[in-house]
Amino acid sequence: MFQTWEEDLAYLNNKCLDPDYSQAEGLTHDEIIAGLNRLYQDSEHMSRPLAKAIAFKYVLDHTRADVSPHDWFIGIEEYDKKSIQKVFCSRWERELMEQVLPEANRKKDINNKIGRLKTYIDYCHSVPDYDAIFALGFPGLLRRSEEYRQMHIENGSMTPEKKDYFDAIKIEYTAILAFLDRLITIAESKNTPRSQLTTQCLKTLRNGPPQNTYDVLQIIWIFFLLSEYIDILQVRSFGNLDRMLYPYYLEDIREQRFNQDQIREFFRYFMMQASTMNYYVGHPFYFGGTDENGNSVINELSYLIMDEYDRMGIFDPKLQVKLAPNTPQAFIDKCLDMIRRGHNSIVFVCEPAIRSALIKKGVKDLDDIRLCNVHGCYEVSPAGKSVATAGGAINMAKVLEITFNNGTDPVSGIAIGPQTGNCETFTTYADFYQAYLKQAEAALADQLEITRSYDDHYLDMNPTPMFSSTIKSSLVNAFDAYAGGADYYFASVMIMYVGTVADALMAVKKYVYDKKVISITELKQALEQNWAGFEKLRLEIRKDQDKYGNNRDEVDRIAKELAEHMARKINGQRLGTLRKAALTASLHCTQFFRSHSPITGATPDGRVLGDELSKNISASSGMNHAGATGLILSATKMDTSLFPSDFPLDVTLHPSAIRGEDGLNAMRGLLMTYMQRGGHAIHFNVFDGSSLREAQQHPEKYQDLQIRVCGWNVLWNNLERWEQDNYILQAEAHN
Repeated sequence: MFQTWEEDLAYLNNKCLDPDYSQAEGLTHDEIIAGLNRLYQDSEHMSRPLAKAIAFKYVLDHTRADVSPHDWFIGIEEYDKKSIQKVFCSRWERELMEQVLPEANRKKDINNKIGRLKTYIDYCHSVPDYDAIFALGFPGLLRRSEEYRQMHIENGSMTPEKKDYFDAIKIEYTAILAFLDRLITIAESKNTPRSQLTTQCLKTLRNGPPQNTYDVLQIIWIFFLLSEYIDILQVRSFGNLDRMLYPYYLEDIREQRFNQDQIREFFRYFMMQASTMNYYVGHPFYFGGTDENGNSVINELSYLIMDEYDRMGIFDPKLQVKLAPNTPQAFIDKCLDMIRRGHNSIVFVCEPAIRSALIKKGVKDLDDIRLCNVHGCYEVSPAGKSVATAGGAINMAKVLEITFNNGTDPVSGIAIGPQTGNCETFTTYADFYQAYLKQAEAALADQLEITRSYDDHYLDMNPTPMFSSTIKSSLVNAFDAYAGGADYYFASVMIMYVGTVADALMAVKKYVYDKKVISITELKQALEQNWAGFEKLRLEIRKDQDKYGNNRDEVDRIAKELAEHMARKINGQRLGTLRKAALTASLHCTQFFRSHSPITGATPDGRVLGDELSKNISASSGMNHAGATGLILSATKMDTSLFPSDFPLDVTLHPSAIRGEDGLNAMRGLLMTYMQRGGHAIHFNVFDGSSLREAQQHPEKYQDLQIRVCGWNVLWNNLERWEQDNYILQAEAHN
């Protein structure tokens, strides 16, 4: 039953994206949708938590499932279907936005369309309490919720709303136990050595908590599948796997339940689940951290997992490493060596910056800080106590375009911002910059107004019984974790494309007001014409060395002042009356540069319409001529503690600069410098321009080439041509 990887690989590669469940017992997707539509019609008199739980039970009772002899982990046909979202949650959200909040919805749609803001309802950044899941298992979570129900009954605090809260949890977890019974029957019917061990695992999970490494990996996977694709709440991390599973691993070896090679296989198949999902932004888990005595928790299991990942050559799951002064150099060097050999999926998240971020967010308990989750791309929050959402994002480059046009978006003609004056009225750079800040603050005010309008309505759009049952404070309060039941609520506002805007403002200052090469009115004309007729000046500006990311004081000061000004306007604000989420600033841009670059007009730094906007806190493509050191020095001139949500840096390295032992030392030096200067998250791309041009011309030869994109990895051949061109531009800047 072990060592069948090669013959199982075809099944694993197709498990999620091209599965065949035609022989499995259950309903087709169309039949499930039809059944949910009937339930939706019958649920109008119910509370949303009850309606959602009944729908959850229906899907789990009827989705086709399998326990394959070619896999160690279960599968469901509902993967990526998200039927409940289509029939229930999307309708509830649309009803809220169109009927209850029509003005906020109108403003959201306009801003999203023109690219000034990006606002969306976010169920994408929270992590269940894995410690509770492992300690209690599915039946224990149900039993604990019933104990808290009884507590509320006995102390006289039970209300109809609280009763529905507990009823919803009971319905969902009873359905999960019935689902496990069904999986056990399926596994027993296969009658293979592997299915026999899987049967034993499933019976353990049906009756109590996990007992060994395999059980724990299986319960993580089952919880993820059911929460993500049936209960419609993303589980944004598989957790701190090396720390969490180390006791099970040691016990398995000591008791000879499994040997090390067998445990390696469990992890190989587990990581393959994430790889075959083809998750659009990757799915993470993380390594390391610090124990209560101040020592690193990196252990032999950390190396084992990383070894298997290295051998597999996959780019998903994405791996996060908590980096601290106590992190063993051998483990750091192992990660760096993997990166320079093409494993770009590794990101380092620095513990000193994590500590500062969580303190800024109001977290006081040292254990909550020490044991915090890393989730999503680089975000952090206290494990088992928190809910995190994205409060929205501001396209700072579009705001600049609107400033040139006195509050109007020139593409749509929509007056979207305040009238801050016609260009010719700006007689000094300070005048222009103040007008820009007014437009940016107005964009932020609109973002907050929209987000606040729906923040108290998360329960109306998507109750979360399965997740809430893992959060102890949710049970204590008898409130959904997303609607006031958690200890901590965080919401980020992303300040996007600071590198592009810093270069653009520098160009305005230098070429309009200092050197007087062009008037502000003429520059406005050049931008409206996408630089047509001004090509000579555009090239001069593009070649100008005063660009952010090169340790040039004046332009770096512009980036610092702008980003910190916006952060101070964001940090400390609150959302809603239920969650009272703490708003914090972020310099992450996620995938939004893809949609914003084609609709954000030409900018004064010489960028034309459609050219890529800068990512995260990195320099604009092709503008980082001073190498990684210059980029790190530029970025960390900012007060990084003002960006508690995330402060992520993308670094491009040329292969020739990091070869051999000296190259490894250089990489480690960059990494430690970034951490010592207060940096939060950092990841690397290692490539040269000529290799990327070769890959562009002969994609069939480079099917495994990975590229790191703002917090996740993609295959080079899956990028659009314009994105490939920008990475080539980046790489050639270092040649």
